Amino acid sequence: QRASRRVFVPVLTPQGATRLGRLAANQAQAQVTRS
Repeated sequence: QRASRRVFVPVLTPQGATRLGRLAANQAQAQVTRS
């Protein structure tokens, strides 16, 4: 359980949230440019 918690903790932090947001934005742009 500790190992799984470590994986989710970074996501809850502001830095983790911004990283996820950037990744999502990058993927969205990639899909738009491809099409």
